Amino acid sequence: MSLRSQALRIASTLPTGDPARRKLLVALQEKKARSLDSVDSYDLIEFGKAYCGLGNAVQEQLDDLLTLSERQWAEINPNALRVIQRFRLDRMHEDIADAIEAYEEWLENEG
Repeated sequence: MSLRSQALRIASTLPTGDPARRKLLVALQEKKARSLDSVDSYDLIEFGKAYCGLGNAVQEQLDDLLTLSERQWAEINPNALRVIQRFRLDRMHEDIADAIEAYEEWLENEG
């Protein structure tokens, strides 16, 4: 699991008004902005095309997977993850791959 994914998990466990949560999320946003500068334009375009190809419903499921806490993962449709994997988005971005892996582990333990 990436450090970003671990930090997001930690942030999701902190109360909404906690200054540590805000500081952690701001640091992640700054790191994310810096990392976008180093993305190859071809890779970015390919990712955009694949993401658009998912359709609105699956895009929402991916967004939920990346932003919701594990406590809310029950709302995610496992079939949407299969579509995401078919479009190979999990191979295009480490955070997506980590989130899918964590969700699949969660699903095994919860199911």
